[in-house]
Amino acid sequence: MQARSCLYRPPLGLLAPGQRSQLFKALDLSWIPVNLGAFVLMFIVFWVGVGPGIAKAEDPRFSFAFGSKGSGNGQFVNPYDMAIDSTGNFWVVDSGNSRIQKFNAKGEYLAKFGTEGFGNGQFIESVGIAIDSGDNLWISDIYSNRIQKFNAKGEYLAKFGTEGSGDGQFSWPMGMAIDSTGNLWVVDSTNHRVQKFNSKGEYLSQFGAQGSGNGQFQEPANIAIDSTGNLWVVDSGNNRVQRFNSKGEYLSQFGTKGSGSGQFLFPFGLVVDSTDDVWVSDVENTRIQKWIPNRPTTKTEAANEVTTSAATMRGTVNPNGLETTYRFEIGTTSEYGFSVPAEDKGIGSGKSGVEVSEKLVGLKSGTTYHFRVVATNAEGTSYGKDETFTTK
Repeated sequence: MQARSCLYRPPLGLLAPGQRSQLFKALDLSWIPVNLGAFVLMFIVFWVGVGPGIAKAEDPRFSFAFGSKGSGNGQFVNPYDMAIDSTGNFWVVDSGNSRIQKFNAKGEYLAKFGTEGFGNGQFIESVGIAIDSGDNLWISDIYSNRIQKFNAKGEYLAKFGTEGSGDGQFSWPMGMAIDSTGNLWVVDSTNHRVQKFNSKGEYLSQFGAQGSGNGQFQEPANIAIDSTGNLWVVDSGNNRVQRFNSKGEYLSQFGTKGSGSGQFLFPFGLVVDSTDDVWVSDVENTRIQKWIPNRPTTKTEAANEVTTSAATMRGTVNPNGLETTYRFEIGTTSEYGFSVPAEDKGIGSGKSGVEVSEKLVGLKSGTTYHFRVVATNAEGTSYGKDETFTTK
């Protein structure tokens, strides 16, 4: 296999450099460098740029890396995106070599599939990958304007999409995400929209239109889904990230054009981590920014009034300006298992700490209990630190 020349392509990895979206379709931009993209996110933990609403990563350290430039097994030309399957293997979009490569958790080469072309199982400009609960791989290809599906062995299964602006058609399909019900959400970049498909690739719905208003896009690039099912979309041309609910209804946004903290010059890559914090590649500012949703602030306080059969759990919750509810989780291990009260209680939408408490009765004497305060608002859920008490 002969590697193709390094033309500019829209890399989906968090650190890939690039230019403004109106340059995407130029064919003579071979001078623009392309980095390893998503690999840096996976194996190097670092931080650039801190400001209001942005958190600083702790303990930056290099873990490991693999790969070099080339067309041999384990080598890459423009590896734009990657995903991890249920067994911990890495699947890498090796775009410049028109293939997908598979590696184990140590970065050791295992397998590959794909060749250059427009046929089934072939690629021209693959840029995005998503893996469903059955370990099937979904690959987006911007120049063939289609999504292809492969099984865990890399065997071709199906495809959908043609060039156009109708339902189920694409103009540069890029980032993808799969929700908890198995539906596939595809960023249809130069149609300025996001489309939703079921697990068979059948069109379901769409949202978005060209513009700069709420819920509109200017060549969006990537998408991620948080633990509550909300959709986060990088609106590259408008230098912002927008959030939508699972129906595609607009909720909120952050980011403006600029180089200050919290501003963007062509945001591109997007990851929502396990705590629902949002990481965004700020390409022309050559940095990564981390955004923490305005979830409640929680602190579990020491229990008091502890007797042989009762105790009072205590905590402090700051709603941070949004309607907030709270509960305590309790159990004999840090797995908890019970919540008090049975239904979460509201504490309003203030911007300062609110003391909360719940009394427990009917406890076993001489027993150690674990508990923590949990609070939820429209931006997400926060968990206080685990505390313990022992009945007398």
